[in-house]
Amino acid sequence: MVNEDFLILNGNLIRYNGDNEDVVIPDGVTKIFNGAFQNSYVKSVIIPNTVKELEKNAFSSCFNLQSVSFSSGLIEISEKAFYGCGSLESINIPSGILKIGNEAFVLCVELVDITLPLGLTEIGECAFQYCNKLESVNIPDSVVKMEHRAFAYCPNLKSVVISNSIKTIDLFTFAGCKNLKSAVIPNGIEEIKKMAFGDCVNLETITIPKTVKIIEEAVFENCEKLTIHTPAGSYAEQYAKENNIPFVAE
Repeated sequence: MVNEDFLILNGNLIRYNGDNEDVVIPDGVTKIFNGAFQNSYVKSVIIPNTVKELEKNAFSSCFNLQSVSFSSGLIEISEKAFYGCGSLESINIPSGILKIGNEAFVLCVELVDITLPLGLTEIGECAFQYCNKLESVNIPDSVVKMEHRAFAYCPNLKSVVISNSIKTIDLFTFAGCKNLKSAVIPNGIEEIKKMAFGDCVNLETITIPKTVKIIEEAVFENCEKLTIHTPAGSYAEQYAKENNIPFVAE
């Protein structure tokens, strides 16, 4: 159907044509199409529980968007869904969401707080890159895959809790997080890839368990203040010695 604000066909919201700043998407919509709200001037959006799918770029470059109420029926926030939403300050992602797609929240420069639900399994590449005001993140233990640059260049990130279900901390995952002072790698992680903590210039301590067997080159590039805490005899102790990084064998 077509009404004055929405182009909706067979339950698919193709395009928002209105000029309201506060938008309530009609019940019965099941999918929000690629770019449906892209570049619009909306400030708040309520997504009904009938919505099951949010396509790529659905709300990208909505520079005035400040709040989103998510559908409990969604299982994925797709690629670039909120890319460049520069006024978005907080996100409470509901339980039921299994995946946050690539670049979903890139350049959400006012985003201070995110809540990631238990049940989330995957965080895509660059998902929260360049979220300049993001201060803390708790990655639930249900997350089994976190792709490269997921939280890269979040300069105000001070606190991070990492899922104990992932096996690899990928390339550049926390690179450029200049205010990150400490990190704990949970038991069970096996590999830390290149530049995962590169340019974290204020990183002072990191705890690395014995389960970590691979630490690639330049993982701690430009981390001049760093001391590694690790069990005696671990691979991380050997890595610290080989790379002249201060360490405490515990």
